[in-house]
Amino acid sequence: MPELPEVESVRQALLPYIHQTISHVTIHDPWLRETIPSDLPEKLTGKKLLNIQRISKYLIWQIEEAPALLLHLGMSGRIEGRYKEEKHDKASWHFLNTSLPPLYFNDARRFGLILWSHLYKMPHLGPEPLTETFTPEYLSQILSKKMTAIKIALLDQAIIAGLGNIYVCEALYHSGISPLRLANTITTQECIKLHKAINQVIERAIMLSGSTWRDYRKPDGESGLFQNEFMVYDREGELTEHGVVVRIKQAGRSTYYCPYHQT
Repeated sequence: MPELPEVESVRQALLPYIHQTISHVTIHDPWLRETIPSDLPEKLTGKKLLNIQRISKYLIWQIEEAPALLLHLGMSGRIEGRYKEEKHDKASWHFLNTSLPPLYFNDARRFGLILWSHLYKMPHLGPEPLTETFTPEYLSQILSKKMTAIKIALLDQAIIAGLGNIYVCEALYHSGISPLRLANTITTQECIKLHKAINQVIERAIMLSGSTWRDYRKPDGESGLFQNEFMVYDREGELTEHGVVVRIKQAGRSTYYCPYHQT
């Protein structure tokens, strides 16, 4: 599933479309996790795209004289700029400025969302990395109350918004903390290291346009590059400078870590 860096990279790639007028919208296949609103073409045709915001892993399109539109990429969703329809396209937005390719929402697995934002109940989200509200003090305070494994706690979007499996594994490696540790055993000093590692990993991943692992691609079709810097994720059996990477299952998901380094 695309995580915060991937969705932020998509948002940045779509900035040239801001202040452009939508000439028409086509719904190719309305069946996603929730049905695409049938009035999308009616309400968006002829309207200007005013802004694109990101909240955690959600994109919010602010549109002139129309409701805000919420998009979520789900497991395999992509927003692609191109000039022809392809298999698994769900909706497309076309613009008066024909130098910009139409935007297609493509989702083979149908877990994505295209909805009017006021009709979607956003889950409770914690602070995001790289924001003023995400501090070492906050992290220490919230983790001290959690009796789950630290890996599971960090995946909870109500604790930190936008983090997913890849970046939690990487941040735990860089902070030297075992994913098996109970969250409430993480010391104040370890929280300082973990906070720094989370911010550094997310910042670097955004700089490299995220990680292309399985489905994710940028709107121009290019891959992200952060996967080239994975220290542990998807590296089972490979060597780090400390030892061999192992893979375990936690809450049904793969966890990659180096037990010789992470304690």
